[in-house]
Amino acid sequence: MPETVQDSFKTFKRTSLFTSPLVKLAHLLHILRYMLPFAYHCRPAAASPRIATFLTAIKQAEARKGTGKLPLAAVGVAWGGYFVVRACAGAEPNGEVGKGEKGNEGGWEGEKVLDAAFVAHPSNLTYPRDVKRIAVPVSWAAAETDRHMSPSQAETTKKILAGKTARAKDEDGNASAVGRFGHEFAMYEGVRYGFAQGGMRKKVREAEAGERAEEQAVQWFRRCFGTASEGEEESLAS
Repeated sequence: MPETVQDSFKTFKRTSLFTSPLVKLAHLLHILRYMLPFAYHCRPAAASPRIATFLTAIKQAEARKGTGKLPLAAVGVAWGGYFVVRACAGAEPNGEVGKGEKGNEGGWEGEKVLDAAFVAHPSNLTYPRDVKRIAVPVSWAAAETDRHMSPSQAETTKKILAGKTARAKDEDGNASAVGRFGHEFAMYEGVRYGFAQGGMRKKVREAEAGERAEEQAVQWFRRCFGTASEGEEESLAS
């Protein structure tokens, strides 16, 4: 999606007297030119099987090399966060999530695909169901103002992840990845949905939060895959 679409969104929503209806119409057509194909080709029912097949193929290719298990992680921001959270949910044959439930789009078969993940303000999740199904260590960066996650949903998500971490440490100790690394949830105050995307970097507050979220992701994966120093692990745990 080109950055010009983000600019068109901003102009279309502007209420200035200097923005004429014809200008807004031109920007609306520019938005639709990209958003309509995106909405069709990248809808969950179409995208989930492709993403699941791709991630599974990476693991299978590594297994054929005989090099052992390949740790696989993913980053999901906004739209991509939905699919990353789904890929953390353990075994769900053909994506069956219950009769009549949103998200029955298929694609996630067999064992959980990822070993760790980072998500930033994911969209289109079903709360609290999708959070409860997370089965691998996840680091979550949330925006204070997010049309896809209400304040109550954010608080519920934080509590669920904290509860999963505590139970895993009590029951499994170091026997499971969640027991060793847990989960983390960081709320970025004063920023809106989209702060972790490149299109928001023109705003100082969002740009600074985006850089902190990027560092959060880097340190999380260093911790999960054994390259974080002892001091960094302590700061991540706090």
